[in-house]
Amino acid sequence: SIADFGLYKSISKVDYKTVSCVPALPPPHLAIPNGFHFTTEHELPRAWFEERDTEYLLQIQKDRVLLNWRKRSESTKYPHFESFSGRFFERWCEFSDFCKSHKHETAKVERVEVTYINHLVEGEDWSTPKDLANMLSPFSFLSRMSGINAVGMELGFESMGLATRLSIKMGRRNVDNRQVLVAELTAINPLGENAKLSDLLKLSNNALVEAFLVLITPDAQKKWGRTK
Repeated sequence: SIADFGLYKSISKVDYKTVSCVPALPPPHLAIPNGFHFTTEHELPRAWFEERDTEYLLQIQKDRVLLNWRKRSESTKYPHFESFSGRFFERWCEFSDFCKSHKHETAKVERVEVTYINHLVEGEDWSTPKDLANMLSPFSFLSRMSGINAVGMELGFESMGLATRLSIKMGRRNVDNRQVLVAELTAINPLGENAKLSDLLKLSNNALVEAFLVLITPDAQKKWGRTK
């Protein structure tokens, strides 16, 4: 219930600045391009727990627990995966203990997702959406087209045996309102028998690194300093 969100904040060892409720995300199998998900007033919302003085945001709803890192300024340093996954594991363990001690329920892991979101900034990384062809190999066909003023695509494939999804869309960055191409790369790892959460997170991250190196063009590899 919504009251449980407040109770969790009050007993958490993490210093959460605010807790707010936002609409719930659709079930994973409904999270598809051009899909629709209708909520009702009785549906339990998603809770945002914003950590004080950090860029981390914990999100909890009935079917998932998410931890996000959000870049607040240009001087903010991007966290390494080991640090980020360790923080997520701490948050998960605390939430799992809360469910067991206060709700007498067991929080079960059914699947693990790791997502990287990159903002490709207009004027720095690209001039027109057509320039996406110079960065991502699957979109090389854009170089043969003209008059492109918007891009929105989704590509599904496998990386290291895991279902992987690349999403490209246009938007504006909250920090400075600059127009960006938002590249979102996700690896989905179903729970295996006797699998450890830390191992699932690591495998998902490795799959994303492998996918990233396959997707970007040779020119982009040189620009971003990443090679296989």
